[in-house]
Amino acid sequence: DVTTPTRDLDVYLAEIPAMTKRLRAAAPTDLDAFGEHLRRRRGETLDQLRADLTSERFACLLHDWEAVVAEPDEPDPAETDSVDWDSDSEPVLRNGLTATALADERLTRAHRRVLKMGAAITPTSAPDRLHTLRKRCKELRYLVEVFEPLEIPGARKRALPVLKNLQDCLGEFQDSEVQAAAIRSYAAEMMSSASAAPGPLLAMGELAAQLDADQRRSRERFAGIFATFQDATAKLRWTRGVRQ
Repeated sequence: DVTTPTRDLDVYLAEIPAMTKRLRAAAPTDLDAFGEHLRRRRGETLDQLRADLTSERFACLLHDWEAVVAEPDEPDPAETDSVDWDSDSEPVLRNGLTATALADERLTRAHRRVLKMGAAITPTSAPDRLHTLRKRCKELRYLVEVFEPLEIPGARKRALPVLKNLQDCLGEFQDSEVQAAAIRSYAAEMMSSASAAPGPLLAMGELAAQLDADQRRSRERFAGIFATFQDATAKLRWTRGVRQ
């Protein structure tokens, strides 16, 4: 993604004021050099982004995309015949499932995957395990939103708050890790410059240490938050007329 480097730098520049407020040992002005470094790096990535967007490769991709969009879409008989519409009953899909049964199947599968993966995470599990669980929670949340009209209202009301709390915990864990790694990477870039002063580097080290502590706290909170999610949803029925 050619836009990612510039976008990430925009985010870090916007976070500088919040970062300065977190400093305890270092002075807020110690991060001025870090901000200047980010602005220089953003200028470099913006130049690269402009070059990518004016390249022959991008022009070809844009031309091909426009051709696909302009081409009339011929209906696929297999797709148009995939639903058997009955005016007196719920539509039945080609595989014999009703829409409600399909919703229950997808929700149940995604839900059980989250329960299984979460239960397998221990205090010594690799961070990647929690990152993967976060993705699975995102999939479950997406399905809960998509199939809302087919769900039992009580099930949705019971599941969403605890799922959101679990997602927030996992999101804080990952964000802290990513931000700490980024700050250390930027500090290494600044150290390669002869003009790098100790003050900014020490301030960045303080921030990285705080983010490490944030990640540890998220890790410690995970077990209790997951247990709450597990207790609230383990026997949940997602849709009417279909039992898990």
